[in-house]
Amino acid sequence: MGTSMTNFKVGGGLGNKPTRQSELDSELEKMLVEGEHSKISVEMINPDPQQPRKKMVNLEKLADSLTKNGQIQPIVLRKDAVNLGRFIIVAGERRWRAAQIAGFDAVEAIVRDFSSAELQKITRLQMAENRDRESLTPLEDATWHLNYVNNFFGGDQTKAAEDLGVSDSYVSNRLMILKADDEVLEFADEDVTRDINTIVYLKRLYEKNKKSARSWMKDARADKVPGSLRTSVQEVLKETKEKTKTKTKSKKMLTPKPGREAAVKLLGKKPILSISFNGKEEQRYTLDKADLARLTKELAAAKKSLK
Repeated sequence: MGTSMTNFKVGGGLGNKPTRQSELDSELEKMLVEGEHSKISVEMINPDPQQPRKKMVNLEKLADSLTKNGQIQPIVLRKDAVNLGRFIIVAGERRWRAAQIAGFDAVEAIVRDFSSAELQKITRLQMAENRDRESLTPLEDATWHLNYVNNFFGGDQTKAAEDLGVSDSYVSNRLMILKADDEVLEFADEDVTRDINTIVYLKRLYEKNKKSARSWMKDARADKVPGSLRTSVQEVLKETKEKTKTKTKSKKMLTPKPGREAAVKLLGKKPILSISFNGKEEQRYTLDKADLARLTKELAAAKKSLK
């Protein structure tokens, strides 16, 4: 049945300093004036796939409160357009999860239809509120942006960035880390760092040198990385690039052309320098004492430089 919801509050309280959460509450309150107030089985409810935060904390504490005080605030649902008879959470996922822990068979809920524009606005506010609280892992952050780009802008990250009021690179960096190896994604979903750029650099390091990346992640998890994690992984990445560049340069200098060989041989009693290609001699030079002395000196210098 319909009910007036002018005094309904999703969270927070009156007289507090405005926050992203209070803005979200206010927006939901406007949308729920004509919502249908019902008791819905917990088994008929699914979480919102657009909810950025996937890890819920302190659920046991909330479950204890529900057991002692009952459900004070209803959760907000919309009808599932694909699975008839089921519902998707718009607000109140923690209460729904805690209610299950507390053994509730059903929860108080407000059900109403939301337009695409309303859902987009709520999704944006949910993300802003979670960012304010720094409650998202880099993987959750990146996944939310991917869903936002695909669901509301057909995969156009430039338009999504404009809508969110951020730069294109801000969005592309988040989408980039989703292409990282599973080891990096696992790290990005932990509570070691909330910094997206740290994960971007870690992804690049892993692609350059898995061993160095694994060693760095091990130290970061054990809190053995001094100073900023971002600065640290940047330095390791820089060192890895420099070592790779040095090895490549050295390899180019020491590797002869394929199939070509040079050798000093004796022809009778005369020393000669023979240049061959694929086993067939192409050129031959007769060496005198001055040539041999110069070669001996240059070979000694080259040998010394390799120590």
